[in-house]
Amino acid sequence: MQRIFAALFLVILSSATFASSKVSLIFPDAAEKSVFVSGPWPVKDPSQSTRISAQKLDYTIESSVTTDKLFVVDIPTGKVAVKPIGEIKNNTWTIGKEEFSTLYKVRVEVSTPKGPVAAATVDFESGADKRNELIDPSSAGAATFYFVKAGEVKVAVNYKAGGKSKDPVRQNFTVGGDKEATLKIALPEGEAIAPPTGAVAATNEPAKSSKDKDATNDEKPKDPGSPLGGLLSSLFGLAIMGGVIYFIAMYIRKNPDRVKATLTKLGADIPVPGDPLSHAAEPNPVTPIAPQPMQQIILDGGAPSPIAMPAAPVSQIQMSTAAAASTGVPRLVASDGSAFNLPDGETVVGREFGAGLVVPNDSVSRKHASLTKNGMTIELTDHGSTNGTWINGGKLTGSQMLRPGDSVRFGSIEYRFEG
Repeated sequence: MQRIFAALFLVILSSATFASSKVSLIFPDAAEKSVFVSGPWPVKDPSQSTRISAQKLDYTIESSVTTDKLFVVDIPTGKVAVKPIGEIKNNTWTIGKEEFSTLYKVRVEVSTPKGPVAAATVDFESGADKRNELIDPSSAGAATFYFVKAGEVKVAVNYKAGGKSKDPVRQNFTVGGDKEATLKIALPEGEAIAPPTGAVAATNEPAKSSKDKDATNDEKPKDPGSPLGGLLSSLFGLAIMGGVIYFIAMYIRKNPDRVKATLTKLGADIPVPGDPLSHAAEPNPVTPIAPQPMQQIILDGGAPSPIAMPAAPVSQIQMSTAAAASTGVPRLVASDGSAFNLPDGETVVGREFGAGLVVPNDSVSRKHASLTKNGMTIELTDHGSTNGTWINGGKLTGSQMLRPGDSVRFGSIEYRFEG
């Protein structure tokens, strides 16, 4: 008889242990919320959650594991409050605004001088939380990371240019509080997403007059069916495809378990060890169709505005004062037509990342010069650079105000100042 009572007691105790429980959640406002429980820290949207637009919710917790966490996502702000189940006292959690400190998602946008990057892998590190995501042409040059704790995050972008792997571009950010959840990283080079067929590239050139349009119409139109044009388009497409295949292969190699789980859910056959597909070599490097016109300059905090390549040879457009136009926006224009707007305050010019205006050329010193903007006035100062700073062919000593049309040269790299 005692054994029977002992068995019944264990059954009742086991049932109580795994029984569901209810908690009262009191929110700081009635904005839309999403509520769910998870054991491991989530890295994507949960498959099931409770949506509510009220200031109180009686929520049923099915888990009895005290270390499992209750997540409350504030939809309008994109912030998340998190608390282990075992820390909820008296089955009530009154959530303060300050508890919404985790970010629901962080978007990392990666660009090249020609537009959003076509293919890359993004390594994302937040404390002990380390993840990576793949960017392909369908990603629009961005990778998204869900449920990121506030604080410092480290981002590294791995990419290819001209069919060859380049050194990763690394950058640290601080997220949380009032900080935006979009992080932007500019690559010095790399393949960009091809524009849609028939799209017209945006430029900063002034609109043509009717006389200019008439002159343009008199020109002999190019043959749209040129075999050479078709060949170049095919080679460009193959170069992008090669880059995408390379990064997909690298992603599969670094994340075999995640890929295997995804393929299993889709019902695909998983290759067994020894399958030659699992040891496929990386694709052969794709030969670039043409060299880059010059080293690109990266403006810290944002990618440069793309400008169409000029039709005239470089020798005809280099810093001609007669061609200078008053744009109303102080900027430097490179010999390939790329323009870089100057922000307020001081912009340091140097060849290494971290400078406000990066000129990756050996003739440029680490901290070569600085441009100080005060309203529409731009003052150029040389910082004792090795190869000097030059204005209109004369070497700069100390500081000098720039005028629209001035040619400015840092080492061997030359620009035109417009304002």
